[in-house]
Amino acid sequence: MVGEFQRFAWIRRNGENLRTVALALLLPALALALAYKSLPRSHSGLYLWPATGVQLSVLLPGWKNHVARRWGQAAGAVGVFLGCFLSGHPFWFSCTVAAVSLLDVWVVGAIVSSSIRGFEDLKQRRNLWNFILGSLAGPFVGASLASLPVALSNGLPLRRVFISALFADILGIFVLLPAMLFVTSGKYRDLVKLAPHLKRASGFFLLYTAAVLFVFGQTRFPLLFLVFPPMVLLVVSMGLEGGVYVSVFTTAAGLWATAHGRGPIMLIAQSNPDRYIVLQSFLALVAVTALPVGALWDERLRAEKAASEASSVYHTLLAHTQDMIVLSSLDGAERYVSPACERLTGWKPEEFLALDRASTYHPSDIEMTSMMLDSIRDGKLHHQIRYRIAQKEGGWRWVEASVTGYLSPITGEVAGYVGTLHDITQHYEIEEQRDALARDRESLTLLAQTDPLTGLPNRRAFDAAMQTQVFSGFGAMQSAVLMLIDIDNFKLYNDTYGHEAGDRALCAVAAALRSTLSREADFVGRWGGEEFVVLLPATNLRGAQIVAAELLRSVRMLNIEHEHSHRGCVTVSIGMAPLDADSRADSRAWIQKADRALYESKRMGKDQARVNLALYEHEATEALAS
Repeated sequence: MVGEFQRFAWIRRNGENLRTVALALLLPALALALAYKSLPRSHSGLYLWPATGVQLSVLLPGWKNHVARRWGQAAGAVGVFLGCFLSGHPFWFSCTVAAVSLLDVWVVGAIVSSSIRGFEDLKQRRNLWNFILGSLAGPFVGASLASLPVALSNGLPLRRVFISALFADILGIFVLLPAMLFVTSGKYRDLVKLAPHLKRASGFFLLYTAAVLFVFGQTRFPLLFLVFPPMVLLVVSMGLEGGVYVSVFTTAAGLWATAHGRGPIMLIAQSNPDRYIVLQSFLALVAVTALPVGALWDERLRAEKAASEASSVYHTLLAHTQDMIVLSSLDGAERYVSPACERLTGWKPEEFLALDRASTYHPSDIEMTSMMLDSIRDGKLHHQIRYRIAQKEGGWRWVEASVTGYLSPITGEVAGYVGTLHDITQHYEIEEQRDALARDRESLTLLAQTDPLTGLPNRRAFDAAMQTQVFSGFGAMQSAVLMLIDIDNFKLYNDTYGHEAGDRALCAVAAALRSTLSREADFVGRWGGEEFVVLLPATNLRGAQIVAAELLRSVRMLNIEHEHSHRGCVTVSIGMAPLDADSRADSRAWIQKADRALYESKRMGKDQARVNLALYEHEATEALAS
């Protein structure tokens, strides 16, 4: 049973890795098979190399996972081999291309993985340049290595093969990688979210689609330039999402039309060996134009939106702020107060400015405010004080002032200060009420987290303790042990001696467990019914086994009569689970492991402690025996 559980845990931990490997194997093979089947190969090779872009779309989101990345790259190379070999290429050629593809993916991934994990990352300028750099560097390395076997396999000139392979790889990355990242991680990949943007740009969308279909649907005129005006309109209206559509649709239409003898490219003489390089150059130009323009346009729109929101917030604050803002030189000669002055003091701003500054402070606060001004003169620019400010109708109001000194742009010395005054007159009354409520809340919280029978912390308190003592307070801790403790044959005890005796036994066992744990950080609580839970932070398995032996001994020493126990007295069984990687990621898994260990302790005869992992059982038994 332990072996089956371990296999299940391994599958769960590695499910994502297996998914990555499977996709990295299948997608390149399918993409290459489709490309070789759809595009003519006679004296031309492959015009769009899909393997690199497809593999990167699978590997980039989890690039930091070294296991998934390495196995994914290896699986991708196998997929490339299968795609080439099953398409009719020789074995040696397929192996060579697979090896080159592996290096190609590694080069591009090494450059772009630090900043690009999903589609939205492409919308940032810095990430965009990394994407362009990787999309050029990887294909250059790949084309340099792959052009020779391709040339030998197809009997073509090396120079033309190099250029064609370079453009093919660049096209594959520029067209397929953003498109697949959009499908898997794009903000608007959900049609419901994308629909409003499509509706807004529907005219440009249809215009561009019609322009591309018209350009590549005829062979009489060289009209490739006609795609650019509607392309710009579509990209500006939809951003990077529009750029992805432009690059994908144009590439698909151009390749399909040319492969079937349609489009402006067919105007080039059929004997011209560079016909398809011209097509690749045009498609690369479209992609290299549409994607950066879309990404930069999105960045500009984000900046404009942020600036607009900031301006709106600023004007809203000015119009609705309830705090009084004071601007003053250190000598008080130049002063400004905001309109909120009248609400706070009763004086209009001009009336308040006519007052002597010292007269606006309560006599008891003048010394404190003078010390603050001296501190600002000495260079400490930030202060927060509370004082009383004069009222036009008489009396005083308590205010809290956040004061910041500012420097003269000419001399560089402290020239004055800006203060924000907030009315806190009712603060002390509210604070007293808050303190009373806090005390009441603390009492209620303690009551809610205490088991009324045993006086031990309850399950809710355990959840809080586990988070604070293990997962938060000791985030860097490498060891901790969880115990679940169950009174043996407790139902029979209740049936024999009565529920009142059962309650007394529960309280006695609880007291024994609590007195045995000596460290302040150790936690013991009632889990429910006749079950208890113990949490030992900063404890290794050996130490926990010693504690478990003491707990077993303490309960036995209570010598509570129990005729249905093999020892004749009340005993407990203990299940232990040391903290491991799975438990650190999911506290429920930790509890389940301790529960399974408790079950094993019961099954093996009760009045003993067991660890959830079989490899610890011998060690635990020896420790308890000693």
